[in-house]
Amino acid sequence: MTNRFFFLLLALLVCVSTGCNDGNSLTSESSFIIRENQRLLTHSYAKFRSNQISSPTYNLSIELGNESSNFTGEVIINFLLSANNISDLTLDFDSGTIDKMEVNGQVFDPEFERWFITVPAELLIPNANNTVSISYYRPYATDGAGLHRFIDPQDNRTYLYTNFEPYDANRWFPHFDQPDLKASLTLQVSTPTGWEVIANTMPESVVKNESSLYWTFPTTLPLSSYIFAMHAGPYFSWESEVDGLLLRLFVRQSLAQFVDTKEWFIPTQKHMSFFQQWFDVPYPFDKYDQVIVPDFNAGAMENAAAVTFNERYLSRGVRSVAQKRSLSSVIAHEMAHMWFGDLVTMAWWNGLWLNESFATYMANLALDASGDFDNVWDYFYLRSKLSAYAADTLVTTHSIELPVKDTGAAFANFDSITYGKGGAVLNQLPYLIGEENFRQGIHDYLQEHSFSNTSLSDFVGALSRRSGIDLQQWEQDWLHTSGVNTVRAEFTCEDNLLTGLILQQKASTIPGADNNLRTQRTQIALFEQVGDELKATTVIPVTYSGSSTEIPVPTQTTCPSLVLPNLGDWAYMQIELDDISQLTLEKQISNVSDPMTRLMLWQSLLESMRSGEISIADFLAMLISNSTTEKDYNVQTFISSTFSEVESLLQALNLDNSAILQKQIEDSLLTLTNNAEAGSESQKIWFYGLLSVSSSVNALDILEDILDEKLTLPGLPIDQDIRWQIIKRLNRFEHNDYRERLEIESGQDISDFGENEALAARASRPDLAIKEEWIDLMLKNPESYKLATMRKIMGSLFPPEQSGLIVALRERVLSSIPALSQLASQEFLGEYAAYFSMSTCDEASVYRLQQVQETESNLHSAIVKAYRVHLQEAKECFQIRQSNSGH
Repeated sequence: MTNRFFFLLLALLVCVSTGCNDGNSLTSESSFIIRENQRLLTHSYAKFRSNQISSPTYNLSIELGNESSNFTGEVIINFLLSANNISDLTLDFDSGTIDKMEVNGQVFDPEFERWFITVPAELLIPNANNTVSISYYRPYATDGAGLHRFIDPQDNRTYLYTNFEPYDANRWFPHFDQPDLKASLTLQVSTPTGWEVIANTMPESVVKNESSLYWTFPTTLPLSSYIFAMHAGPYFSWESEVDGLLLRLFVRQSLAQFVDTKEWFIPTQKHMSFFQQWFDVPYPFDKYDQVIVPDFNAGAMENAAAVTFNERYLSRGVRSVAQKRSLSSVIAHEMAHMWFGDLVTMAWWNGLWLNESFATYMANLALDASGDFDNVWDYFYLRSKLSAYAADTLVTTHSIELPVKDTGAAFANFDSITYGKGGAVLNQLPYLIGEENFRQGIHDYLQEHSFSNTSLSDFVGALSRRSGIDLQQWEQDWLHTSGVNTVRAEFTCEDNLLTGLILQQKASTIPGADNNLRTQRTQIALFEQVGDELKATTVIPVTYSGSSTEIPVPTQTTCPSLVLPNLGDWAYMQIELDDISQLTLEKQISNVSDPMTRLMLWQSLLESMRSGEISIADFLAMLISNSTTEKDYNVQTFISSTFSEVESLLQALNLDNSAILQKQIEDSLLTLTNNAEAGSESQKIWFYGLLSVSSSVNALDILEDILDEKLTLPGLPIDQDIRWQIIKRLNRFEHNDYRERLEIESGQDISDFGENEALAARASRPDLAIKEEWIDLMLKNPESYKLATMRKIMGSLFPPEQSGLIVALRERVLSSIPALSQLASQEFLGEYAAYFSMSTCDEASVYRLQQVQETESNLHSAIVKAYRVHLQEAKECFQIRQSNSGH
């Protein structure tokens, strides 16, 4: 009988005699959780491990180099083991090799396969400090998660960065990789000379010898493992400051020329000052670094004091106002996390939404306060709230706060409900409890829970105490239920006077959504014709609830031409216009005076087209006729992106009139581009729209002339990034000498951007052999290219007009999913599932995707979610085809 078996038997006897009533005791039934050998960390096991240990610390030494495909490390882990522990302990560690391991000074040879290291209970000392030391090595990552390595093809320089959320810090070193086991980290790093190392703290010392540098960093304050950071390489850097705080900015050498430091440091300074004043809590770290990194999977990541940004926030040409605003917004979002997420962190990933939603909301507050951009909340509606509405009408809709069974489910929950809907719902709270109560409640929450972990009750409790308002019903209505309600205003008139007004509310009809009707505060706007404009002449604040709410009508109110149930976008709702308003809108949408209102009304019309209430041809006619008079950048952006959506839909549907309607879109965007003021934001918006829809011989000839400088657009230089967009379009439709143009462009742009764009251009060609070549590679060796390259190729491989090639490869792609789900990384799976729906807007697509869904029980969460959406979209596309047949 082994010691371990003896302890387990003893525990069972104790459990029988005591009844195991203490759910937190490690002599309870929960002590016998056996961890499955899988890539995921389950919530149940994470809770169990939190009861096993406390106060972990890590002393980590890392050796980095230019030549090897591996890095080496040594970590010393200290922790306090609980008094009653009788169970084995696991350390998370993905795909490394252990050279040596000691547990409390005793050499130990672990049985380690891939996902975690098991330390037997008999080697541990209950109710005492324990020490585990591990020497190891591991391959650098190429999928943007863990410790990622990038070699710049332009100058052969090596760059490294870490990216860990939600569960990839264990691809850097063995440890307890869960957010509620906050730990201090002491870091030493050996690098080649000429390198920089950026971490959570400033280095204490840098010692140089002949061929290397040895960096020593001071111990951090307690941090969750997913916000640890170490970025290394010959980064180019700049420095600035705000209120005595050091600000640094890093980028790889070959892109330094494209960085406008004012576009980074000025918003950073403004947002830092705003947040410190608004939170009334000092910035919690000793410096603020921003590192622009290649191959990054997300937009940015809030590592404590060492934020990483995707290189898409750089441009090799003239930057638009939209690009500058997007950058400033992301800077603010990540900075807000320094307080809300890094200083105070959720205990488990069910709290992910609060991290992301709050940062989304605060970013818009900061952007608005900066004064650098107009109509900030219009932009929030356009970029965040619309995507949230879309996500809430999918079969994958979910409540904002929901159970997260494991880290795979957490990975799948990075969606528009987590970001946009949560941000929109948080935006209701200042109206409900008062702006100052809201701000003071957040201050209290941050002060009370600094460098610790929280649950939703801590957040809601702080706001309730400060405001004196019980928020339990609000929490239940908005955070624990799914779906979006639809609201419609119905009104009656006599002798041109309004005699009755009712708001009707319908619950979501999406399968799986909660069938509940919420209470909201909003504004109803009654519009009348005033000169050439439609204006809101009467605004009625109202709180509505239930299926029907009668609204008191002001006396002598003129019968309106249009009623909008959510002026200013206060509430979270979908709008269904009444018949009179719909008719008015179809004729006069460009006459509505307020741009935010125009955005909301355009969205309502778009939904009517998607549902088949308005034909594509009629909707397109409205879009074209009203686009020429539109002056607001946000509304222009919406119209341009809608042109692109309709063009892609027409390509997929291949209706009898598709070619005619596509030409109308091309001609309209060409006219808008030519008529726009030279160098204006409008010119950029319309031209980028033209690039995304050109498919006819005439349109592609025009793009060729622009590429060859036979045709110039005054005020709009054709930079390298635009050149690639044209090259890809020419290859996708095999226009003229597309092969030769691709070869020439590839020779001129030897950057990684050029390499990826060239591969994407070739992949987009309507050539079955090319498609088969890439599918073979992805299925047999998905790691043969780095994920950033694979993502580019996947996004180009199956454009909607190539339906015949999609059908030819449908079975191979879909039948590969179960095997890939077991073998490929979750980062690769997420991309593969998102891009390869293999749908062709017909009954065959619907049938095959239903079969995929029937096998979903054993698939990764990211695949399950993606293919449930693909099936829904296939059904909707087929319905649109039927409703538009004969048009």
